[in-house]
Amino acid sequence: MGYCDKINDRDFEGNNGDFAGTSFLYNRELSMEQMTVIWLQRMNATVLATNDSILLAEFKPTKYLGYLIRANSTGIADLSYRLRDYRYDVKHQNYPVLSEGDERYYGTYNLSRKIAMRSIFDNYDTSEYDWLPCCCTNNWINMGMQDLQVYNADRVFSSS
Repeated sequence: MGYCDKINDRDFEGNNGDFAGTSFLYNRELSMEQMTVIWLQRMNATVLATNDSILLAEFKPTKYLGYLIRANSTGIADLSYRLRDYRYDVKHQNYPVLSEGDERYYGTYNLSRKIAMRSIFDNYDTSEYDWLPCCCTNNWINMGMQDLQVYNADRVFSSS
């Protein structure tokens, strides 16, 4: 049996610069289950720049990438993953790697791996919106119907 008669399989899943993936090469036997969950709930982005250059940039998504693989095989398997930082590296013009890994398995093996990467950025400041308590804070939940009628759109958003 030559190299051309072997089983090869490649999988790659990515989300906002993060990824997980596998590569099976030259396998005589391969049975595999793979599941991926990717979601992006919200994104906060901040850029501070001049006309000439970027001074600071932050990309803060609340996101998740889950990767589960179970495989039985004879051959070579490579598993790799990467998690990116939210702070932009102005000098190198990229988002640096926070965590990454490359693993190699060979021979006859049972492989079971779960990789979960998550970032949560819930910090936001509502103090600048105190002038609009009916919409931008939870105060409106406790307001009675009479109070809510005071905050109509014409009153809040008119320039007069």
